[in-house]
Amino acid sequence: PAVVAGLRQDTCAALAAVAAGELDPVGPAERWSRDEPVLRLSAIETWITDQVVAWAAGAGGNAELRGGRHLPAPGLALNIRSLFEALELVREARRLEDSPVNKALLLERLLWALATAGGRMRARVREQS
Repeated sequence: PAVVAGLRQDTCAALAAVAAGELDPVGPAERWSRDEPVLRLSAIETWITDQVVAWAAGAGGNAELRGGRHLPAPGLALNIRSLFEALELVREARRLEDSPVNKALLLERLLWALATAGGRMRARVREQS
């Protein structure tokens, strides 16, 4: 249990850093493809689900409908569409777990999707300020 908790903590920290543009997705994808990829996918799915729940609780489901110019609340600024797209990539990776497909590339694709989504949100914030 302690190993799984540590793996989850490491995965969540890396996901937040990737989404914030602070970490290159290639490194974690390579490392995770060799280090318990099934558990990593579970941790990724949980992290994304937690982000969806936080988005829904914090925004009341209306984050994209605000009037005027407002900076987003502190914390991870991914929109709901990007989160659901990333969740779909996780599910695709799970379906392909037992196939001969390159696991590092699957994980890298998912991490790049989160990095790109985070970059789009940071660009919107810069445009609004």
